[in-house]
Amino acid sequence: MTGAGTTGAGTGVGIIGLGVMGGRIARHFLVPEITLSVYDVLPDRRAELAAEGAHDAASPADVAARCDVVLTSLPTAAQVEAVLFGRDGLASGGRELVVIDLSTIGPAAARDLAERAAAAGITFLDAAVAQGHAQAEAGTLTILAGGDRDVLDRYRPLLDRIANAVFHFGPSGAGQAAKLAYNLSGVVAVAGAAEGVRLLRGLGGDLRTFLDMLETVDANFFFRRPARDALAGSFEPGFRIRLALKDLDLVLSEGEQAGLTLPAGAATREVLLAAVQVGFGDEHTSAMTKVHRVPPQPSGGRS
Repeated sequence: MTGAGTTGAGTGVGIIGLGVMGGRIARHFLVPEITLSVYDVLPDRRAELAAEGAHDAASPADVAARCDVVLTSLPTAAQVEAVLFGRDGLASGGRELVVIDLSTIGPAAARDLAERAAAAGITFLDAAVAQGHAQAEAGTLTILAGGDRDVLDRYRPLLDRIANAVFHFGPSGAGQAAKLAYNLSGVVAVAGAAEGVRLLRGLGGDLRTFLDMLETVDANFFFRRPARDALAGSFEPGFRIRLALKDLDLVLSEGEQAGLTLPAGAATREVLLAAVQVGFGDEHTSAMTKVHRVPPQPSGGRS
């Protein structure tokens, strides 16, 4: 395949999807050694990059005709599928191609698209990105990839333009599985933090001082600890589950008295209670990773 994995003169790179992430990502390829083609359903987005030197492609098929590798950054699996296999899609020209999909579409969709793409002569890598538009602009994204490792390594010089870390998790769909796990961890953490802010305000606390305090602690420790302990198979106590349950009972009791509903806290309490009931109460809170089922609790409040 021409130009495979290089950034030498004449390398054709396509970017499809020029929204908040894709538009910023595309600008890292506006360099003399790369011929950049861009496509988006919104003409204004294409025109903006065309004014900076990119080719304004008429369709995904036009991108495929000009490029060796195409990066897609789209909101849904259905849109990725349409770009690949729809009318004037990437597969319509019958040309060998590498497609690196930066979207978050889920592992099942990634495996399906990879299989169908292979039948059309296209190598498909799922390469979901962690972090947001600021990192896309700075070129410091983290990429969570699944698919052929040799192909990923071949195109690493291109990905290094937009990311400072690229992790290969396994076959097609594995990068998407990692991205969903990452997003679940982050969104649930934000939900808990948001409820913490509501609780603090409801109890009359000083949010500015609370924020100053948070700047002094390693919040990432809580984020990393479950994965670290699960990998080691060791959940030696620090913050024990039964103590966390006691604290969540206090949180919910004080919140109720202040007229606050704290659903993330309540849901977490149920997981902690289930962990105690199956014998994990004296292990670290990271042992919640071992709770596979939360039994329904009797009505009537906390036990």
